[in-house]
Amino acid sequence: MNTLKLLFINPPIYDFSAYDFWLKPYGMLEIAGLCRNQAQIAVFDYMDREHPFYKTQSLRKDSNGRGHFHHIDIEKPDIYESVPRKYKRYGLPRTFLQEQLNATDYDAVLIQTTMTYWYLGVQEVIADTRQFNPHTKIILGGVYASLCPDHAKSLGADLVIQQNNLSSLWNFLNISPLLSGLPYWEAYPKLETGVMKIQTGCPFRCSYCASHRLSNKHQHQNLSYLIEEFNLLQHLKIRHLAFYDDALLYQAEKGIIPFLEYKLNHEKQPIYMHTPNAIHARYVTPELAKLMIRAGFKKIYIGFESNNEEFHQKTGRKIQISDFTHAIQKFLNAGANPNDLHAYILINHPHQDAAETQAAMEAVHEQGIRIMLAEFSPIPGTPDGELCRPWLDLNEPLTHNNSAFPYFLNKEAETETLKQSCVTLNKMNLSQT
Repeated sequence: MNTLKLLFINPPIYDFSAYDFWLKPYGMLEIAGLCRNQAQIAVFDYMDREHPFYKTQSLRKDSNGRGHFHHIDIEKPDIYESVPRKYKRYGLPRTFLQEQLNATDYDAVLIQTTMTYWYLGVQEVIADTRQFNPHTKIILGGVYASLCPDHAKSLGADLVIQQNNLSSLWNFLNISPLLSGLPYWEAYPKLETGVMKIQTGCPFRCSYCASHRLSNKHQHQNLSYLIEEFNLLQHLKIRHLAFYDDALLYQAEKGIIPFLEYKLNHEKQPIYMHTPNAIHARYVTPELAKLMIRAGFKKIYIGFESNNEEFHQKTGRKIQISDFTHAIQKFLNAGANPNDLHAYILINHPHQDAAETQAAMEAVHEQGIRIMLAEFSPIPGTPDGELCRPWLDLNEPLTHNNSAFPYFLNKEAETETLKQSCVTLNKMNLSQT
């Protein structure tokens, strides 16, 4: 009998805004899956909108599996004094976890971290664990733990795992994990949205992105593993599947194509697929576009960033403008709804100005698809993030917040004008369909 009791926690979000954009603690569930039969496992996800608590809330959700989180207004940290927006705590009420910790003594609590500037939610979970389970070991892993390890260690955890160095975790817990295991999706009594990754890591090194700092190894998942994971998610009756890949279409013949062919032949109920992480336009072929639409892709997000070729030369060369326009046409020819096609455009990047962002939005508008502004976040350790160090204290993760960044730049008026332009252009395209 396994006596080791592990509690995996996805913490609440402290920010100016938050929306469930197919948000799931995938990395945490992967680790929990490797602990199957090695320990008694419990999962507490503050961001689970399928929790019974939401039946008491009148919060909007859309037909694509996305929706608003429960939130309360909280006091802003001093560093955000110049930001004239309300600061909020998103997620289930704090008392829910406190009651669980009070009822059960755990040997270890493992906390997933994501955005570096969301660490106040991690801090809350650590404080509650120390109060209600004072002898429990606390372990941090994930994005914040890897990008800001020194800061993460200052929160008082017993172990901070960097770059998926799982050997330190297994040694700390003194267990032998499974060599391979599916993410622990069965932790959710009700699951509308699932997540998969066809491949891990990223073959690109874009100057504004930290993917290579989080995983320096790129490889495709074994098809048999993907099939097994998909079948588990089917069994749990998901309606939406989001891909968290950084380069979903890269070497498509090794990954996404055989997976989609399996889905088409073995799907038991309609499952719509979405790409919240941008796909690369250069890898879209007419055949792949047709396969994706036929297999059930709905919301498709494409990386565009800028219509300035010089910008792409500086930041990673992952796209040429012609790649983008050709990809859009291939999806439209394949039968995609133009309102389901989106282009990510960077805003407030150090190498961009407002005129360039506006020009990029107009270029996307001309294609008849939706514009999605991606606000730049200065990530420490990335070339473009380090450009901001002379005038930002990147050692304080709250300065990485993309919502606050325009105010640090004194570009809030310019940013608001661009956002309004984005809304106007999107409405114009919507009215024409």
